[in-house]
Amino acid sequence: MKQPKKISKKAIVRDILLNGETITYREIMNELYDNSPRDLIYYLRKEGLKISERWEKSKYSRYKIFFMTAKAIQDYYENTI
Repeated sequence: MKQPKKISKKAIVRDILLNGETITYREIMNELYDNSPRDLIYYLRKEGLKISERWEKSKYSRYKIFFMTAKAIQDYYENTI
């Protein structure tokens, strides 16, 4: 019996960003069990994704949100097809 194909953490984050959604540093750590989100984002940027980031403040802390603008998503698809 064939094992299902394992999807990489990098592919999951790439799909989230290319769908126009945002992902936080903490979500990468907690939901994907990845203790080095910076490396993950670094490699995606190295592949050509134009990932933007911004800091958000909550009542007790601050955290980083990663996202792609509509223009960056459009540019990515135009360059990969």
